[in-house]
Amino acid sequence: MCQPLPRDFSLIISCALHTRCTCLSVDVSFDDGANFDWHWIAPLLGKSRRFGTNMKVKWHVLGHKSECKYFQRESANFKWISDSGSQTKSARWSDHTVSSSYTDDVGGTFVWPGDRGNWTTRIFKAPSITLECQSSDGTKISVPVTVPSPPDPGKFPQQ
Repeated sequence: MCQPLPRDFSLIISCALHTRCTCLSVDVSFDDGANFDWHWIAPLLGKSRRFGTNMKVKWHVLGHKSECKYFQRESANFKWISDSGSQTKSARWSDHTVSSSYTDDVGGTFVWPGDRGNWTTRIFKAPSITLECQSSDGTKISVPVTVPSPPDPGKFPQQ
């Protein structure tokens, strides 16, 4: 068990030295602020665009960040359907290991001119994301992220 060190050291520093890495907190932000907002993202490489958002994540830890483990627990099952019904884009989210600081490009990529037209969304399982940090002593911090169900993207923006 962690014991306080003499004088000016705190219990948390003693624990961090003992466990090598302790998860403290996480910062999460999106393209347009603190809330997840589905939107068309300006052109990527070439003439493609993404419908979604960029989620930026940074974990704060005490000790060596490489000694902690980081996860993005997520689930979703939905697809976008073109107005003609001839094209679909499926999204099936699943858990994955991440680093202590990263950007997740959430959403789907659409390519011009093949994906031009109107798109609607069909949801089979609403999206959810939980960020998780596991300290080297096995304790975990889990932080749910509010993710609204994707709306209909509407019309692919003109180039």
